Amino acid sequence: MNHISKYFSILTTLLILSGCASKLPTKIISDVSTVNLPALNQEAEVEIGDTLLEKSIAYTYDGLELFSTISDGGYAREYIMTPHKLPYIKKDKNGDKYFEASSNNYYVDDKTFGQRVPLYNEFLILKTDGSLDLTGYFDLTSADPVATPNPNFRVGKLVDISQPSFKQELIYNGKSGSTLKFMYREFSKDLARPSFSQEVNYDLAESNIVGFKGARIEILNATNTKIEYKVLKSFPN
Repeated sequence: MNHISKYFSILTTLLILSGCASKLPTKIISDVSTVNLPALNQEAEVEIGDTLLEKSIAYTYDGLELFSTISDGGYAREYIMTPHKLPYIKKDKNGDKYFEASSNNYYVDDKTFGQRVPLYNEFLILKTDGSLDLTGYFDLTSADPVATPNPNFRVGKLVDISQPSFKQELIYNGKSGSTLKFMYREFSKDLARPSFSQEVNYDLAESNIVGFKGARIEILNATNTKIEYKVLKSFPN
């Protein structure tokens, strides 16, 4: 390695270490979101194998989900961000929104020295005009605005997969005579409540109102291909 290459290598290391030390990792603040489907007292219809009643509870946070790889188009040093979820961090005085990038998904492709360097605690900026911008600093070169045409992304509530989640669903399994067959399933990332399933049957000759685990469903019509119904009461919280 000649003295010029050695100089740039040392300078690059110092810049990366300096960037890591000057910024602190951000803590994601999550909210608990509960979704009940379908809405109460509205006629609904599903086919065999489909879910007719569902409750999901998840921790969510405000963020931006990037679906396509983006780049600033740099020739010698290209800033590249691959698809992932970025938490919302702040808004500046201009109204631009900052989302923190993961170092596993944001890096510099230094084509001059043939190295790929991850970037820590940097941001993807959503500007007020809807365009994206990148922050980042590597080897005396700053990231330029995103050059990728029509990047695919969405902004909103994102599920925090590091937190426990829970989902209940009742699935229609068909009809035999006057007996309706269902499959109940639970899914959970909380190890205290493992996932499980249970088959349940109901006789329409007794009543067209069926209930399970606190939920109540009015059966309007049922065949071996589909079921029409109204949810009177969802699964309780």
